[in-house]
Amino acid sequence: MHSAIGAGAAAVFMLGLMSTGHAGPEQIAFPQGFEDNYVRYKTLDKRDQDPDVVRMLYVDPASAAYVQPEVPLPEGSRFLLVDYLAAVDNDGSTLVDRDGRMVPSESIKQILVSEKRGEFGGDHHGELQTGDWEFAAFLQDGSRKPNVNFDKCRKCHLQAQRTDFTFSVYPNLDSIRR
Repeated sequence: MHSAIGAGAAAVFMLGLMSTGHAGPEQIAFPQGFEDNYVRYKTLDKRDQDPDVVRMLYVDPASAAYVQPEVPLPEGSRFLLVDYLAAVDNDGSTLVDRDGRMVPSESIKQILVSEKRGEFGGDHHGELQTGDWEFAAFLQDGSRKPNVNFDKCRKCHLQAQRTDFTFSVYPNLDSIRR
């Protein structure tokens, strides 16, 4: 009896160790309802993608209200890069609006999420540690995008250490605060 209790307590203890201070894409939840619950602050035409995509950048409302020049973002900040497939005509040509911008379809290629939490810090990724930020990728249905190399994300974001490992936030403060 005592050995069963001891084994159970050890298992609970180990689970507790594994859940604290853990980083990884599986720790980030799908941003349900992002189109209504996040602030869209930038739209980019990405003709370098195959097929063409319209990338929309979103930030959670609390971070949008908080963001200040050169001040690190608060814990819990979430940024989304949502790639909508560009709409095409019957011939397969990308549709553009009267301003020459690509028209997004309702189909989403991927949703990339970066989230800042204290437990993501430390040395989980060695020389590729991006502060307290972690990355995840989802498909439109909320499932995780398979076979994503998040080290590519980390390598790129390391270049932005001076701006809290983000690229688009500080140059777009006016758009974020509207």
